[in-house]
Amino acid sequence: MQLIESDTDGVYFSTGKEIGEAAERALIAEVSDTLPAGITLEFDGRAQAMLSHQIKNYVLLRYDGTLDLSGASFESSRSERYGTTFLRTTLVALLQGDVPAVHSAFGDVMARLSSRAYTNADVSTRVRIGKNQDAYALTREKRKEAHLEAAWQAGLAFRAGDRVDLYVREGQGLTVMTAPDGHDYDVKHYQAALVQNYATRLRKALDPADWHQLFGGRGPGLFERPVRDMQVKWRPVPGENHSDAG
Repeated sequence: MQLIESDTDGVYFSTGKEIGEAAERALIAEVSDTLPAGITLEFDGRAQAMLSHQIKNYVLLRYDGTLDLSGASFESSRSERYGTTFLRTTLVALLQGDVPAVHSAFGDVMARLSSRAYTNADVSTRVRIGKNQDAYALTREKRKEAHLEAAWQAGLAFRAGDRVDLYVREGQGLTVMTAPDGHDYDVKHYQAALVQNYATRLRKALDPADWHQLFGGRGPGLFERPVRDMQVKWRPVPGENHSDAG
């Protein structure tokens, strides 16, 4: 067995090759019998492939084709819709070993951003306000906070606990979204964010040189290898005390 990830109440591992659910259950029962009294292992499910980004942040591709995402690195309340869609599409492709499909999805999203095919709602994020308007007024001159300043500039009478939809508007910066069906978002900002906030989640599944070729923005080079020759990289856990792997 190859350890992928472990924490206080669970362990994920690979058998190296497909052995079938019955054999997997028997293996877990065999290991469980060796553990001290009061500690047992239970079969909690199986998957075709797993990407472990960091502890408690991982993705499972189930045998029925569904994708299970765990942890804020892959999906959170502040994730933009366009980025979440990109991640889900590319993660399925990666876990199926299809690097050309990852490359195609990245190019498609970059092109859609450039042509403003997305709406402001697609690129917006929902943020929780941490203090009320009066409290912010006391500190605003010395220290401006981006999301609070956007609400201030929009003339909102905000209170702690309110939630507001924000996006980066062309030529204006972070702004309260008032036209969800509009298309006046900052294209370059969101193209950069696609790489920095989403494509980086795919690093552990690829060779570093391949990742930079796919997402580094350098364009095609004379000595770059064809995308069709790229493969998903399996990274064994380097030692017993390391609990994250790709």
